[in-house]
Amino acid sequence: MNELMKTQSIHTIDSREIADMVGKEHKNLLADIRGYITHLTGLDFSPLEFFVETTYDDSTGRTEMTAFFVSFLRLSPQIVPKR
Repeated sequence: MNELMKTQSIHTIDSREIADMVGKEHKNLLADIRGYITHLTGLDFSPLEFFVETTYDDSTGRTEMTAFFVSFLRLSPQIVPKR
């Protein structure tokens, strides 16, 4: 018989995509993320577990624009043979 198990894997999403999904200006989301980083640091968490800063060039030619890769867990059900 097979057994259903949930496995988890860490994925990232670009902060620009998050801003678009929640209908927020990216610059405002960046301010929120910086606040989360400050809060997590105060709780003895490593912000690098959740947020990785990166840069990009935008469509208007501006360079070195800030963005974050935001990590999240994805639970995926898998059927595994029972031993």
